[in-house]
Amino acid sequence: MPSPARFHVINLGCKVNRAESDTIAATLMAAGAESGSVDEADVVVVNTCTVTAEADAKTRKMVRRASRANPRAVIVTGCLAALDAEGLLALGENVVVEPSKPAAARLALGILADEPDEGHPASVPDTIAIRSGSAFKARMDLKIQDGCDNRCAYCIVWKARGAASSTPWSEVIAQVARASSCGVREVVLTGINLGAYDDGGVRLPELIDRVLGGTDIGRIRVSSIEPPHVDDRLAAVLAAHPERLCAHFHIPLQSGCDRTLKAMGRTYGTEEFERGIATLRAVRPDVAVTTDIIAGFPGENDEDHLESLSFCEHVGFSRMHVFRYSRRPGTVADAMDGQVADEVKAERARQLRELGAAMAAADARGRIGTDELVLALDMHEGMSESYHEVRTDAVLRTGDLVRMRIVAIDGAGHVVVEPV
Repeated sequence: MPSPARFHVINLGCKVNRAESDTIAATLMAAGAESGSVDEADVVVVNTCTVTAEADAKTRKMVRRASRANPRAVIVTGCLAALDAEGLLALGENVVVEPSKPAAARLALGILADEPDEGHPASVPDTIAIRSGSAFKARMDLKIQDGCDNRCAYCIVWKARGAASSTPWSEVIAQVARASSCGVREVVLTGINLGAYDDGGVRLPELIDRVLGGTDIGRIRVSSIEPPHVDDRLAAVLAAHPERLCAHFHIPLQSGCDRTLKAMGRTYGTEEFERGIATLRAVRPDVAVTTDIIAGFPGENDEDHLESLSFCEHVGFSRMHVFRYSRRPGTVADAMDGQVADEVKAERARQLRELGAAMAAADARGRIGTDELVLALDMHEGMSESYHEVRTDAVLRTGDLVRMRIVAIDGAGHVVVEPV
């Protein structure tokens, strides 16, 4: 490979994309390439998101920007690449579209080596070891599941990602063990529909149990799990592995109104959602639950919105990610009657965010005086088990797990901790 061969990876979208982008970068680094800025890169890889029309627009803007920097190639991969290759190719003469992330990495290697047809490696490099280095974040996102068999009315990702599939459980254990041996203390399991993980009958709770039993990883965090998969088996694993399985789950609600959930094509109602949360809290009363909420879905009226707002307050989340509904061509919801005016969506989102901020503050205050393992993200910052970003006057070593006591919430709303 010519020296110095430089690349730049642009990541857009979800944590699964982040895990894939990190793997692409590590693959190129394993071959001797160096990460650089867009302007100095020989090859730019853009891992795209297509969850909304705004995401598409942002992706196209990034591709045009990368193309104007005049690298040898802009390799566009990911969800939008799977749906609109022709449109992306029109964005620049040096744009190449390859929806498959592993194939995109091999293509980049070939171009960097001036061997576009044969420059890819014969074997998979040890990307886990490279991703354990200082060039990557302290928490390692590990993709173990892809695709989705659900058909939510607002979503097009299932078309881009295809049917649900799972990484063999033995391979997951091997990757986590390798990460642990390289000094990683927290692995975040990610997937498009993570709770649908199924390798020959080994479901997500059994997988977690096997990973924790078969490795010495400091702790595992579940990135996101759909409400129907929050059950007794998950609660049992949470109870069996205190601290090593983070007592934090991101469970997308999307709406606290049953009428809206039905219109969305979601596979649960508010009663089932609440029952799942109660199952977790029965074994870990301190469990942190974060969620996603959509404001202004087509057909949502004021009464539906207030019902959703009330349900969120009743459940009590530690954090809410609030999104205004955004029309996405090609989805069922895009053609629905009753599209909500932008100003109404904005006001409903404001009310939800206000509630979310109040609940986040209440959750943090309720943890004052308690101890949690904190993953050091920097000298004075970390991430608690309950998914609060924390600050301390103590000097931390990035990547370490340190037992800390939550002592205060400062004037800016930051969670303050001290070593125990």
